Amino acid sequence: FRVRQLSMMAGVFQAPDIVVRDLRGDVRYIGDSVALRGLNLQLPVSRIDGDLTYHVAAGDVDLDLTSDTLSLAEMRPLLPQLPERGGGRVDLQATIRDTGTSVYDFRNANLIMGQSRVAGRLGMAVNSESFELHDTDLRLTRLTTELFERLVPEVDTRVAGAFTGT
Repeated sequence: FRVRQLSMMAGVFQAPDIVVRDLRGDVRYIGDSVALRGLNLQLPVSRIDGDLTYHVAAGDVDLDLTSDTLSLAEMRPLLPQLPERGGGRVDLQATIRDTGTSVYDFRNANLIMGQSRVAGRLGMAVNSESFELHDTDLRLTRLTTELFERLVPEVDTRVAGAFTGT
């Protein structure tokens, strides 16, 4: 079936709720999976397009999303470690697994968080025992160790400073 227009207050893992101004797309049931195709999501600031598939039995999610206007504050209910201010654009292709290794590929990123800027591509694989980078080509401008530790809480740089370069 097709969702022509849907607005809601979406209660997710962490308060506050996500304000959905408009959601459009095709919903398909494929075996034990629910897929949203041609997704168009409009939040108060963020605009996100793409596809999402939820594999019910496994608890896994496949994402292929593009955002040319992304507010990090609006993403905090999903990822509380994100800064309260900042945003930009990013494409995301990901397989998020309930158990096992989740794989993320952030492409065409251009994000600004205060004085910090991150641009380029970041690929990573994450599970309960390891964190692996792959296909990564980033340009960093004043990415502070404080912000880095906030984004990756498992890392303790033990020094105050900032990264700039590729």
